[in-house]
Amino acid sequence: MKPATTKVVRITARPSEGLRWVRSLIKTASTAAALSPSSSTSPPKPPAEPVELPLRLATRNLLKSSIDLAKRTVEWPKPLEDAVTQSLRDLEVPRKPVVAFCGDSKSGIHDLVTALLEEPLSNDQTRRNALVGRFDDRTSSGISRGTLRIRSSDSLDRTGDVLSFRSSWLSSSGFDLLEVPMTSTPVSFLSDLVSADHIILVTDNIRFSSQPSFASAIKLLANHPSLQIVLNRINKSTTAYQDEYTLASEIKSLLEEETNPENRHEGTFKITAVSSNDALEAIDIFRSVENSSNSTAAAKAASMELYQAKHKTSSMSNLSSSILSALPSTSSSASPSDEFITQSRTGAFIASHVLASCQSSIDSASVELMDAERRVKNLKQLVQAELQAARAEFFESSSQPLGSPEPPVEQRKSLDGGEDILVVDDSLSKSRRAVERVLERYSWWSLPWRVDDLQDELVGSVAEHYAEDLRANVHFHSGKLSFLNKTFSEESEGTVAFPPTSVFNSAILQNNLSQISRSSSPHFAPPILTPISSRQNQISTHLAPQLQSRAERVVASFYALSFGSLGAAWASSPILFDVLGMETAIGVGALGVATSLRLVLLGGWERAVKKWWEGWDRVGEGLGRDVKVAYDEQVIPQLTRKPNAAANGLQELVEKRVKDVAEVEEEMKGLNRTLESLQARIK
Repeated sequence: MKPATTKVVRITARPSEGLRWVRSLIKTASTAAALSPSSSTSPPKPPAEPVELPLRLATRNLLKSSIDLAKRTVEWPKPLEDAVTQSLRDLEVPRKPVVAFCGDSKSGIHDLVTALLEEPLSNDQTRRNALVGRFDDRTSSGISRGTLRIRSSDSLDRTGDVLSFRSSWLSSSGFDLLEVPMTSTPVSFLSDLVSADHIILVTDNIRFSSQPSFASAIKLLANHPSLQIVLNRINKSTTAYQDEYTLASEIKSLLEEETNPENRHEGTFKITAVSSNDALEAIDIFRSVENSSNSTAAAKAASMELYQAKHKTSSMSNLSSSILSALPSTSSSASPSDEFITQSRTGAFIASHVLASCQSSIDSASVELMDAERRVKNLKQLVQAELQAARAEFFESSSQPLGSPEPPVEQRKSLDGGEDILVVDDSLSKSRRAVERVLERYSWWSLPWRVDDLQDELVGSVAEHYAEDLRANVHFHSGKLSFLNKTFSEESEGTVAFPPTSVFNSAILQNNLSQISRSSSPHFAPPILTPISSRQNQISTHLAPQLQSRAERVVASFYALSFGSLGAAWASSPILFDVLGMETAIGVGALGVATSLRLVLLGGWERAVKKWWEGWDRVGEGLGRDVKVAYDEQVIPQLTRKPNAAANGLQELVEKRVKDVAEVEEEMKGLNRTLESLQARIK
């Protein structure tokens, strides 16, 4: 039987017609690319010019960007957000231009609007009652007066806040009228004015600019593209020119007080003086003439003359003409096809007000930022000044009694090339005098029989007197440092204390400072006393035993020399007896022995004491360095732990805030450029 074999079959597929077509197409394209001239030689394409958006879309984009910035910068952006929302809604579809009258009840705004919309030739009493009593239903039901929109319509209708009736003036002018009551907070009625293309602020010639909320309203609306001031002359004791001049002067003073340059109005306002009382009286005279059938022709002529005089005095015709000329015509615009020209102008004003509020918040943030930087700087300066004063008071203070001369300059030890540490030098000078009194009791002639007590007396004297005044000064200075630490703690907490609404009011930073206060109980004396004890122990365990050993060697040398000298004298006595005689020889020998012994004791002891004081000075210099290092590396960090944490923590917040403000300011500049470009298109 044949063994089974494995047969390998290679499977290949023929390319389909579609695949062959794709391959030929790729080959053709590759050949064309290879034969085409290099792209580097082709002329560069000019940059595409920016596309100018339609006014409606450009205004909506600006409004959205402005309110987005306001939400991140303004503390209470809700009124602005409401105004922008309504402005965006207002830009959805084209509408008629809107004229808004703003004023309180005492300014005569009700009579002014009534006189403007009244039609003396009309006998429609229902229409007249609806116009005159347009707020009666609200006041009688206890509902506060709100914004009322008045429209021209063929039929009389009252639906909510909209009153519609036949009005030839509104119909011919082609706009609606808003009657907006002046409230105590002008920002609150900004949302009512988002659809107002021409705003009229009404006041009277009794209160002028002292009308409640008038000053705030004039500052709020100062940059509106179409703003008019109407002065209702209730008081007839002055002329219209005098009233206009008085109001213009007061408005100028109000705007000069405006601190935000974005809200300053460089131009002049149009002030129109009218008399609503004269206008209503003229209408009543006209109607009385028309309704009187018993009047003579002469009486009617006199009444018409009086009507004309009253109507002219009221200046209502001037007001009507100024309103009609205030609103731009779409046909005269740079873009006649854009039907949102008026609405875009009003929307641009809302955006400018939002940006002005953002700028005001940025200015406030900058002021708060400067205050935080000043706090950090003041805290650092305070800590540095107090530490320098405390350090100088400790290290440069003298422990000598009053009236005693200071040690000579050459006796003061200096560290690092010239800093005198008087507190250490003076204390060691007193300790040295105490030890010197001990060593004075060990003269060369008493040393042999007192040498055994030398180390004990030195150690006792060092333990009692070494840096005694320095220790007392350390304890005294530690009390001052404790008071200084309390001062630093209070200043640190005051530095980071900001109002709850401030961005610098950091609960984490305050908690960190509280933990430092609870966890640390600073001790200022032990760090400085430790090197004193260490140096004292160095003298007691090293220098004192070394002096004891040297003294013992000197005494041993004394005894050895004594016995050697006696032996030599005894050995040479026969010769000396023969030469000098017995008595002379004994005297000469005794004198030589005593002289040599004195020289040995005195010279050896003086060298031992000299080495002692050399070691004493080295230890004293080391003590000065140790005290300085302990003060700088252990005492100072305890004092500065909390103020450093406060200053560094607040500095981090300041740096973050500086970055945030810089980013917002850069975004603000871009939005202002967009606003300027938009305003240039809708002028």
